Amino acid sequence: MKHLKMMIKLTKISFEKLKISYIITALTYSTNVIVLLINVYVFEFFISSVQNISELNGIFASFFLLVLSSVAIQAFDGLNVIMINRFVKKLNGCFTNIFSLVSNKIDPISYEDTRFNSALSSAKEGIKSVSLTIIMILSITFFYIPYFLLMSLYFLNRLHILVAIIPAIIVPVILSYYLRMRVFSKFESYYYGRRQITEYYSQLLQDNTLLYNSRLNNNLTYIIDKFKYYEHKLIKEKNKIYNRVFKYDTFLKILSSSGYAIGLVVLISSAINENVSIAVLSTSILQINKIFSFANQSVDGELQSIFDNRLYVEYYYNFIFNNSFLNNNLDNIQSKKNCDYAVLAENIYFRYPGSNLYTLQNISIKIKRGSRIAIVGPNGSGKTTLSKLLIGLYKPSKGTMYINVDNTCITAIFQKYNKYKLTLKDNIIISNPNLSDSTLNNLMQDVDLKIDDNFNLKTVLSADFGGIDISEGMWQKVILLRAISKEFDFIVMDEPTAALDPFEELNHYVFVNNLLPKDIIVIFVTHRLASIHLSDFIIYMEQGSIVESGTHNELIKLNGKYKNMYNKQKEMYN
Repeated sequence: MKHLKMMIKLTKISFEKLKISYIITALTYSTNVIVLLINVYVFEFFISSVQNISELNGIFASFFLLVLSSVAIQAFDGLNVIMINRFVKKLNGCFTNIFSLVSNKIDPISYEDTRFNSALSSAKEGIKSVSLTIIMILSITFFYIPYFLLMSLYFLNRLHILVAIIPAIIVPVILSYYLRMRVFSKFESYYYGRRQITEYYSQLLQDNTLLYNSRLNNNLTYIIDKFKYYEHKLIKEKNKIYNRVFKYDTFLKILSSSGYAIGLVVLISSAINENVSIAVLSTSILQINKIFSFANQSVDGELQSIFDNRLYVEYYYNFIFNNSFLNNNLDNIQSKKNCDYAVLAENIYFRYPGSNLYTLQNISIKIKRGSRIAIVGPNGSGKTTLSKLLIGLYKPSKGTMYINVDNTCITAIFQKYNKYKLTLKDNIIISNPNLSDSTLNNLMQDVDLKIDDNFNLKTVLSADFGGIDISEGMWQKVILLRAISKEFDFIVMDEPTAALDPFEELNHYVFVNNLLPKDIIVIFVTHRLASIHLSDFIIYMEQGSIVESGTHNELIKLNGKYKNMYNKQKEMYN
């Protein structure tokens, strides 16, 4: 019942967006039923005509109609497949769009939560499952049920007792499905974790990076052994379930087959007693065969598909309608009127979801407009986390943040950035689709990104799609263009040059600093000190706390941890 309520709600939502497609699909299924029914009557008419051998014209006419109706069945079957494929694509697009809209409302910190990432992955899988389930429901509603009802009317008009044959065939088949569903539902719930582990190792074996690196560290054999171990245990448990179901399933199939056999006996007996004609006998035998086939097809196909997809449908539904991660309470991030500072942090603490330890502790910062600030320190000191709080991407667990900058005027370049397999132009304007070509060309000149016949705005940045693969240095410029192609007053640069050598890194920072307007806030985040001479204020962090802060000269005179780090890097580069 819970699953039914979910599907009704999801179907209503998609129906509002795809009314015409729903109607066309329903009509296509219904038309198939009508064509099948016409074929039944035409076949009976043909057999009757053949019995009257003297009426050759009647035989030819009925044969022509039979051929025509048979061709119509094939034609509408083909049309049905085409229309369903189109409808599935539209459904996938509809539910993907809903998924994207909800994802866009997620509190960014949720992406650091393993529970959320698991729910997100499962919901993505659920998109196709929801679409497929809707198709199966439409198939049952507008094809199988009308077909069985119309065939019941046909039998009722020919031989009343034959009407009982349809439930005698269908009911045991449905009971068999219900039994399997109950047993396998318990199995899925009990062995869900083990199945996830098995699927994880299976995915690892399909990972290109793993296959590439396996020659170096020989980890492929270990993964294969683990996969076989968990797969063997899962199959062993499944076999126990199959053996248990098999006994009941076989009994119910015998009942269904008995209904089928009784129908044939009744028909033949009625024909012998001349209660039905040879034409009705022949037609009814064919239709009982078809009913038996359709009954099994609807259960093993449509109903089984609905059952198989129900878990991912639930994942998708819960992500869309019961998503606890949508709560983006920003009470402790405010703007402050008549404040001299663009950003003001007062005694803030922060911890990631699921953690009892604070990643940041007792942080207080004042940032004026036009500031150039470097946040430095060893790896794992909390630099990136702090930068995400300063731009409002994360909210403090305790303390108060005042951000007096419009969030649409904040941009950032992080170490891990997206390399889209799109054109050069699309890779840049994705953050500002309204950017004019003239402005884009000026920005490209500013960052010294040169284009020619082989590398231009229409070049796809991926060899996978017939384009080219560019160097990391070129990507640095593309990502910089992406960040500055929008209006902004505040930019964070979080180790965007980690892939460059120290001298290239320094050149890049100098270049970027000269490029950016002097009245905007720039925050450099790094564990290497190439950017310090461009900064008017430096924050040195360790273990989630600000240990030292001031100008470069002030920190050197302090003779503390910053100076020690600076001297070590200076010696290394000398």
